[in-house]
Amino acid sequence: MGFFSTTELSSSFKKPLSALHSSYKYIKLENGLRTLLVSDPKCTVTSAAMCVGAGSHSDPDDLPGLAHFCEHMLFMGTVEFPNPNDFRSKLSSMGGNANAYTMGDYTCVYFEVPMTDTLAGDELGLNYLMKNFSSFFKRPLFTESYMNMEVNSVDNEHEGNVVNDEKILYHGWRLLSSEDHPFHRFGTGTKSTLNSKCTQKEMIKYYKANFVSTNMVLALKSPLSLNQLQKLAVTNFASIPEMRESIGKPPNYKRRSKTKPRDSPIIDSESSDVRSEIFPSTCTGRLLYIKSDNASQVRLFFPIHKFVNTFYESVWCSLLGDESLGSLCDYLKRVKKWVTSMYVYIQSLSKGNKIFVMDFEILKSFNLEEVIHIVQSFVDQILNSKLTDLGVVLREYSRVFKYQAYFSESEATTVMEEASNYALCLMENRFHDLENLVMGDSYIFDGNVNDFAIKTMELFDISSLNAICLCNDADWKGLTPANLIKDPYYRFIYGITSLHYSPLRKAIPSFFILQRNPFITMTHQELDHQMKNSRYTKPYLLETTNKIPKLIDYSMFHEIWHLTSNSFNVAISLHMCFSNIENTPLSLVAIELIAEYIGQELKIFFYQAEMAQFSWGIFANLVTTPSLAFEIRGPLSGLLYFLKEFIVRVENLISSFNLDYRKFVAMKLQMRRNYDALEHGETNAKIVAASVMALEQGVFGIDDRLEAVELLETSYLAHVCDLILHDFKHIDILVTGGDRQFAMDACKVINIITSHEKIHLAKRSFTFASSINLKTGRNYDLMLENLNVNDPNDVVYYYIQLCSRKDEKRIVGQFLAYHMNQFVRYQLRTRKQIGYLILSGIRFNKSTIGLYILVNSASYDFYQILSEIESVVFEWEVQVLTMTEDQLKQQLKSFLKKQDQEESDTIPSNISAATKPIQHSDNFTSTKQHLMLFESITTKNYDFENCRNGLSSAQLNTNIKLAEVIEFFKKHVSIKSTHRTTLSILVSSKKGKMKKEFEENKEILKSLIGGSNYSLTSLQLSTLLRESSNDISIVIQRLKNIGYNISTKQSRGLHKILYATKGYKAGNSKEQARLKQMCVAKYGEKYLDNQRVLPRLRVRNVAEIHDEAASMRRSDHLTQLREIFDCEDEDT
Repeated sequence: MGFFSTTELSSSFKKPLSALHSSYKYIKLENGLRTLLVSDPKCTVTSAAMCVGAGSHSDPDDLPGLAHFCEHMLFMGTVEFPNPNDFRSKLSSMGGNANAYTMGDYTCVYFEVPMTDTLAGDELGLNYLMKNFSSFFKRPLFTESYMNMEVNSVDNEHEGNVVNDEKILYHGWRLLSSEDHPFHRFGTGTKSTLNSKCTQKEMIKYYKANFVSTNMVLALKSPLSLNQLQKLAVTNFASIPEMRESIGKPPNYKRRSKTKPRDSPIIDSESSDVRSEIFPSTCTGRLLYIKSDNASQVRLFFPIHKFVNTFYESVWCSLLGDESLGSLCDYLKRVKKWVTSMYVYIQSLSKGNKIFVMDFEILKSFNLEEVIHIVQSFVDQILNSKLTDLGVVLREYSRVFKYQAYFSESEATTVMEEASNYALCLMENRFHDLENLVMGDSYIFDGNVNDFAIKTMELFDISSLNAICLCNDADWKGLTPANLIKDPYYRFIYGITSLHYSPLRKAIPSFFILQRNPFITMTHQELDHQMKNSRYTKPYLLETTNKIPKLIDYSMFHEIWHLTSNSFNVAISLHMCFSNIENTPLSLVAIELIAEYIGQELKIFFYQAEMAQFSWGIFANLVTTPSLAFEIRGPLSGLLYFLKEFIVRVENLISSFNLDYRKFVAMKLQMRRNYDALEHGETNAKIVAASVMALEQGVFGIDDRLEAVELLETSYLAHVCDLILHDFKHIDILVTGGDRQFAMDACKVINIITSHEKIHLAKRSFTFASSINLKTGRNYDLMLENLNVNDPNDVVYYYIQLCSRKDEKRIVGQFLAYHMNQFVRYQLRTRKQIGYLILSGIRFNKSTIGLYILVNSASYDFYQILSEIESVVFEWEVQVLTMTEDQLKQQLKSFLKKQDQEESDTIPSNISAATKPIQHSDNFTSTKQHLMLFESITTKNYDFENCRNGLSSAQLNTNIKLAEVIEFFKKHVSIKSTHRTTLSILVSSKKGKMKKEFEENKEILKSLIGGSNYSLTSLQLSTLLRESSNDISIVIQRLKNIGYNISTKQSRGLHKILYATKGYKAGNSKEQARLKQMCVAKYGEKYLDNQRVLPRLRVRNVAEIHDEAASMRRSDHLTQLREIFDCEDEDT
């Protein structure tokens, strides 16, 4: 097996503008493994993704979740690398990330790591990781003891899904699907579904049948050359076997042709036909009702079977999803007031099976039958030649999609996600012509208008429609099934009934259908020319290493900043805060409602701009003081035109503000719902919101805001609008991209609404928000209750206060956050198995920084979680205090490279910078760098080095010394420090835990009774448990007393899985004990135990914390600006 034993499959690819500098090569290794190589000189990481052509549809009927469980076990040791999670720990130490997912037909595993010369033992770290990663697909161990541990992670993952509306709706598709298709089965897995003596044996059988080179696709992306990537692929992956000899030829195995890749994975012979219809005619025309206390959603969907045409699919989605004035969506939202949002998309479910989906967030007035009638009428309008010139419409959409394909940036948020998308596309054989792999083929229209009309009529056949309703009884006015039952996996109440529909005789208006997009000026011919030339790789111009924006102009009333960039996209952020609008709950909710109103209107007018890649977002009270902010992004060419249209429209909406009273009432009602959803909704969002209230100044609670909503009047809104335009304002503007002249031209346009070019003779003061400095030496505990009875997860947010954002030692805090992240997450999730979701990292507040650890656990209560966190923090302390100079140097090198990477699975380090817009275009995205820079400007920190995509090695090597790290740690982080300050926000899910334990006990009883040939109904089992205070031993004894002969031996395995693994803990290593002794010898006997020296203080609310805290003082920002401006003049 060598470099020259590979076969080239393709090397010519059409590429979007953002990837013209990248080189692509698609090869087949000697063992038949298809491999895509992507060399991108601007990439700062190397990523590998492997897609296997098998997933949950290959699960045995009696072991649902086996494929997903197998995905987890790949990380738990191989023959070559037997230590469990060795890969993740080495990857984390090098600043990398990894992830995996299991679908019905596919499993994808992927990772990325910064390009460093870090060593793992005696070899280069990248080589070690590639070797380790490739061993997943050769000989994993599937050790039973580790399976007993990792099944908890699978179970915790499912418990998180149980309270996720999107996961619930996806499960709803399964309930409506054909029982003959494997899609119908539950696929995630739980401790109870994976309880079997055969689990290990079946997992090995599944692995051997499917994890073979001819049933996989590998994708590598890196700044390395194509030749270097090919060498990496051959060296590490060419030895993956084509078949596993120990089990002979897998079922359905066919030798892959050398010229044409096989397009179907190897599946278990007992599996149902994955290519059959998921929704045949016997499984359509039905309504699934799922009872929910919080959600109000309706999902309509039509099945698409064995038909592939991405252009048709994109047109269908664009026609029905258009939000322009006069569109179908506009009619349902603004005219009929039936829905608050509508989202249209295509969802792939299995090979040959897709569905066309329409999602609605509904209001109480929603009428399902009328909505179906309106959708059908719109389809008729599209196909009516007297109303629509379909040929013109299709050619225009082809032009729009062509423009989008060429000017779009990757939708993946990380390089490893991009690699996994490529691997999945190739495994699915998504593209007939491989040259479209990178850019896609949704713009290709063959000109056959008649065929499109025929396929459209076939798709929207009303008899094939299904509907899912996820809401409560009070909000649902449609059909409700008579007999409701409980789903055994998601534990929701549901029912299925026929979807009765008969055409209505109601007049429907003619809806808007796109004829020409005014924001796209390029013709078909111009776009075709660009695409033809995109096959050639262009030289890459290195970005400037200076990522700090330049201050172009400033005064007491404005700041204009500009950052040059090689990107063809430009981002412009504008922030306005006001001198005469006080920071009160009433002012804050008024600006929120005004921003909501502006956003709703803008969506109607600028939907076609979205199609041209322009996006926008509106932020209310971005840095807590009353403020209004906007972000506009898009291609440099045409952005000034869009910016002017946008700013003029916003100014007109504010100056002529006149909100209809009925709409005003409806918007106030929606605000109440939003606040209520925050208070009673997703736990992690609630806990982050609580942390912001505790750590920031001037943040009002939900109760204060709800009271302000009640007091809000339209006259006050009009008054605030007048102040927005005419009050003294402080304006912050940041332009990322384009040259200095472009930035000045953009600011002239922005002046239409800000008037920042006006010269003010009077002085005005502006309030810029600050953070709370928690009292030194306190360990606060703030308790919250999770009211969602379906959520059994207790949550702990553990925060350690470090220092000011302007402290010279802040870089030490950032390094410690990186170091903590490597150690703590592995210890809590893998070694101690506390929970599935473990997050940690740095926390930037407006004026301070700190460390955080977030743990979600369905198995432990919040006090146990807190105890385990502090135990692990002590173990980490021992690691830090015994660190050597060489170890620090190696860690700093990895830390430096890690600064380039987006954290894919953490809470944002800067909550303010990650604040979502209150209203935005559907295509709104923003870059981390731009957001961080703008936050640094609006908070008046100007600490741009914290926002850079990397800190200079000179800065690290010069400024960070081992003695400084240890001194900083001992003062701010050590549990033995009397100076240390922490805040622990503890969320109790007692009701959810009790409900989960109740359901588990029912399953155990059902197993015991069924095994003894007795039968009791679900209601009888529930009654017995309630009467026995949910004590299963009492129930068993009661049944024995009345003559039931029940043997507990028959369910020992189930009991073991449900309870025994919960208490499993791995012991401390000998190495940890040795380091602890070193600490004792160096720092004294206080390190003999892990007890903190300061007690914990329980507080009832945030006010008790603030009463003894101090607000961080702000320095004069004008002095800072003057120094920055003068310094830049000297540099020039």
